[in-house]
Amino acid sequence: FIEHSRRLPTFGNTFFYVTTDELCLLSINNKTVSQLNHQTQKLIRSWEYSQLQNCIMEKDTEVSLVFSNYKLTCNTIDAECIHRLITGYHKFCTKSQESCLVM
Repeated sequence: FIEHSRRLPTFGNTFFYVTTDELCLLSINNKTVSQLNHQTQKLIRSWEYSQLQNCIMEKDTEVSLVFSNYKLTCNTIDAECIHRLITGYHKFCTKSQESCLVM
């Protein structure tokens, strides 16, 4: 069961409903941050942590992710949790110049 679960594309992802220009899903794992359509779960955009320039808590319910080619501002009651999760992964991933390893 565990081996099968690890092969699923969403294994290790944490999902949050956020509002940008529209309602969407924000998917966070140890390699990428992705924006998904909330109804179809189809990928809209995805970024690796090497592209992340800044993660800013704007307000209690707003977090902004600044990537090298895009700024994503998310409104959600989970803003603080998203901020902590992304900054933790980013620190882990950038501590060494190697790719993040699956734990």
